[in-house]
Amino acid sequence: MFDGCGARTAAPYITIPIELWSHGWINVMSARALFVYLILRLITMGRDTDRVHVSVTDRKNHAIKDDTWQRGLKELETLGLAHSMIAKNVAEDRWHSELLTRKVTYLDTERLKTTLSPLEPVDSKKEAPQGIPDGQVPKAAMS
Repeated sequence: MFDGCGARTAAPYITIPIELWSHGWINVMSARALFVYLILRLITMGRDTDRVHVSVTDRKNHAIKDDTWQRGLKELETLGLAHSMIAKNVAEDRWHSELLTRKVTYLDTERLKTTLSPLEPVDSKKEAPQGIPDGQVPKAAMS
């Protein structure tokens, strides 16, 4: 996908778990959270256990402003679909070798696949909703 100089040699592609739709997550995500989710899927190349540092250059390459990135990531964290932490000895990106303490992010696709989404979109200023365990039907859906 990249040549030795870091130039893209093929169009990128990503896979999206079907549960994004079938478990209702797409209905409670804002456009910015969905955009951040897709960028994280692209950068991790679908390997959700990989924690990645998304550099300013990465964000510029995907045409997303810092404020939009932070708000979208916060929403994903509130939903429990992404987690961030400060990690030591992390390179800025795949082309740099300088290891520093940086913020890293990883996706929690297991939660997306095994838990139904909350019934309402999240307000990132409030506590995270718990979601509905898979297989349980909400009372509101029964009436």
